[in-house]
Amino acid sequence: DSNQTTITNGATSSTDNTSDQAGAVYVYRSISRLFDPDLRVSAKTATSVTLSWGSNLGSTTQVKIAPVVLGTGSPPLCTDGAAITLGAGVTNYVYSGLTTATAYGFRVCGFDGTSASEGALIRETTD
Repeated sequence: DSNQTTITNGATSSTDNTSDQAGAVYVYRSISRLFDPDLRVSAKTATSVTLSWGSNLGSTTQVKIAPVVLGTGSPPLCTDGAAITLGAGVTNYVYSGLTTATAYGFRVCGFDGTSASEGALIRETTD
């Protein structure tokens, strides 16, 4: 899998680490870069916040957004049921129906159809 990295810390490896030269083998699955680091709030009103980002999604094809009113908890993980899934090529989202003069947090994650990254957090207060 091109999304995996194997790291060993011994000269050889064995399935049960019985060799005195054996080291542990770690395999990490990466869903690549979350997205272009240009995540930002590009507009806001009293009842909406527009989130924007660049088009560099790495190996992910979708974006998930999980919102929360700040002070009521942390934005949920993008794998929670409240997250919104956006299709390929989307580089902004208007989150509407918000309450006036309220602080919101958003977790924005890359999603490959199976797994979501931990995401980046951004906050904004509506007008």
